[in-house]
Amino acid sequence: MAFFDGLIALIVLGLVLMGIGFGARQSAWGLTLLALGTICMLATIGYKVYMTVQ
Repeated sequence: MAFFDGLIALIVLGLVLMGIGFGARQSAWGLTLLALGTICMLATIGYKVYMTVQ
């Protein structure tokens, strides 16, 4: 169950960062939040691969 909790936490964090960043996309920090949210979503894939291989 901890495996899915970690995935859900990463997905929610990524969505929140991307949502806030999209709302403020005219400023530099908004684009930074969009990039961090995208990285967080890609980290979900990496985390899934890591836990599957392990």
